Amino acid sequence: MNPPKIGTVAKVRALLIEADGLLGSVEVDEASEKINQALAMLDRFEEKPTIPEVLPEMVRFMREHPAGGKLHIVIDDGNFDDDSLRYSLEGAIAEKDAAALSLAEKMIRMSTTQRRRLVRRAEAEIESNKRRDWERSMGNV
Repeated sequence: MNPPKIGTVAKVRALLIEADGLLGSVEVDEASEKINQALAMLDRFEEKPTIPEVLPEMVRFMREHPAGGKLHIVIDDGNFDDDSLRYSLEGAIAEKDAAALSLAEKMIRMSTTQRRRLVRRAEAEIESNKRRDWERSMGNV
């Protein structure tokens, strides 16, 4: 499922206005269909995960799979497009990799920009934790 594009709210509003007009006539089935379309658009919008929601899972995954595991072409190679993510998702399904599957299912609903930022923030957090652990081991903290 792709994330909503700019203008989704306007499309939902237009569908609901059109449905409202149809409710005053005998075309109840058509009005119902317009309402269902609008609700489906809203459902897709609400299902879009945020970076803070997915970040802990991404950090955990990247620690366990430094080269990106089944999500290698996305995480390690930086291919954040839908096709690359779908390819990784198919690999995760074929290999029954629950961790990669869970993460890919969340990422496929995110925008390309969100995916890129998610991976970059996870990399930064992992690096920061490594630095902190090293400093502790050296007695600097």
